Amino acid sequence: MRRFCLLFRQLDRSTGSRERVAALVDHFGSVPPEDAAWALHCLLGKQRRRLITARRLRQIALEVTGMPEWLLQASHAHVGDSAETIALLVVGCPEPAAAVAAGPPGWDPITCPDQPLHRWMERILPGLAALPEAEQRVEIQRLWSALSLEEVLVMVKLLTGAFRVGVGPALVIQALTILSGVESVEL
Repeated sequence: MRRFCLLFRQLDRSTGSRERVAALVDHFGSVPPEDAAWALHCLLGKQRRRLITARRLRQIALEVTGMPEWLLQASHAHVGDSAETIALLVVGCPEPAAAVAAGPPGWDPITCPDQPLHRWMERILPGLAALPEAEQRVEIQRLWSALSLEEVLVMVKLLTGAFRVGVGPALVIQALTILSGVESVEL
């Protein structure tokens, strides 16, 4: 997940197509094929359905921070992005004192950030979505406490099905043609 978050940061902060293509080539060439496939899936906007609603994640953020709803709404109005607002508010919040659940199988919020993207997409995120509400809140809070701002942002975007970054299919295809050495075909 951390490598995918690094790619997200590079793409989000880059100012030109060359930088973006170079970041894509580097990412696709340095991750396992299953992670490259999931990255490609997300970057091309083929995001799966929403696993958890933004409304539910905002509710969890309110519970975690103890913030009044009006302040979250004002923050969202200023920031303009629900996932970014949640990430800004919850990073640094302490882990819950008593965990109610053990979480999904293979779940350890301390090692989750180091898990590869395919594990996040196939197990961690769907596992969080399948938990009962009370357990879900605790496990999401535990995970948020172990993640960086950028990781929380990407996690929320993936959970809500709202992952987008300034890369179109043409740039992704260009990166893949460079990496593979195969000439691009006009579609």
